[in-house]
Amino acid sequence: MVEENYYLNGSLSIPLFWQWLGNLISQYKINFIVLKPRSNLSVHIYDKHSDQIDNFLLSAQCINLEWSPDGETLALIQEKSSLLLLWDANSKKISLQLDTNMKSLRLLKWSENGDKLSIGTAKGNLFILDRRSGKKIPVMGKHTKSIVCGAWNSDDCFACASDDQTFSISNTAGDTLFQMPIKGDPSQMQWNKNTNKDNKSESLLSIVLNERSLFFYNTNDSNSPTELSFQTKYGNIVNYEWFGESSIIIGFSLGYLIVISTKKNEIGQEIFQSRDHKDVLTDVSISLALNKVATCGDTCIKIHDLSDMQDVWAIINLDDERCKLDEIGWSEDGQFLTISTKE
Repeated sequence: MVEENYYLNGSLSIPLFWQWLGNLISQYKINFIVLKPRSNLSVHIYDKHSDQIDNFLLSAQCINLEWSPDGETLALIQEKSSLLLLWDANSKKISLQLDTNMKSLRLLKWSENGDKLSIGTAKGNLFILDRRSGKKIPVMGKHTKSIVCGAWNSDDCFACASDDQTFSISNTAGDTLFQMPIKGDPSQMQWNKNTNKDNKSESLLSIVLNERSLFFYNTNDSNSPTELSFQTKYGNIVNYEWFGESSIIIGFSLGYLIVISTKKNEIGQEIFQSRDHKDVLTDVSISLALNKVATCGDTCIKIHDLSDMQDVWAIINLDDERCKLDEIGWSEDGQFLTISTKE
C-alpha cells in the first residue's frame, strides 16, 4: 500500500529528505521526513504519521542538507555561514555546531559508511570531517570554481565536479588521485551502487552535463570515458537513478521516462520509453524495497513496476490543478511516498 502525504507551505518548493533509523533496543523502525525551506528559515522534521518531531530556526537560508547513511545524523549548511549543523535523531536536537572556517558552503555529502562528511564551497575548496575521530581536513584549491556535485564510493574515494568543468577523485585525506576536464556544466554525480556481486567496489561514475547528456567514467578503463546525448524532444534531464547491475532510469522535463543499458556492448541502448506526463515531468524516485519507480508531473503521479516497465502499477491524480507537483520520495521500506508541490 502506498500512502500519500502532502505538505504545503505557502508558495515554497519543499525538497523531501527521507531518513530511516533502526532502533536495536525497542526493535522497531522510525521514519523521519525533513522539509527544507527555500525562503523562510524554519526546518521542520516529521515522523511517518505526520507528527512534528522537531523544528528549529536557522540564521540564514538553508543551502543543503543530508541524512547520514545510518540515519542518526542530519547535516545542514546555510547561506553566508561557515557553520555546519548536525541534528541528532536519537536526542532529537542539534548536537553540534562546527565552524569550518570556510566561506560560501555549497555541497554536502556523507561517505558510504557515514564516517566522513565532505563539504564543497563556491570557491572550489573542500572540507572533510571525520565524524568518529573529529578530525577536520580543509583542502584549499581542489577546484578553481564552485564545487557543484559529488559522491563517495565504498572505497572511501570522493568524486566531485566543478563549474570549472573538471571533475576529481580524492582520498579521505583530500589528496587528488585523478582529475580530468569535462565538456559542459556538471550536475547530479553518482557512482553505480548496484555492481556485480563479484566486484568489491563501484567503478562506474556518472555525471549529467548541461542537463542534456550523461557522462560516464570507468576507473578500470580511464582512457575511454563515454558521453551519451539524448533526443531533443525529451527535454532536459530532471533526475536519474541506477538500478540493477547495468541499467539507468532517466526522467526528462518534457514528460519522458526512459531506461538505458550501461553494459559495455550496449551502453546507451534504450530499453524502455514512455511519455508519463503530457506537459512536464518534475522528478523520479525508485523504491528498491517495492521494486517500483514513481514519476511526478502536471497533477499526476505514475508508478511503474521495475521488472516490467510497461506495467503501470498505480496512477494518482490530484484534482486541484493549483497543486503543481515538484519533488517525490519514497521511505526506505517503500511504505510511504511523499510529494512536495510548488504552490
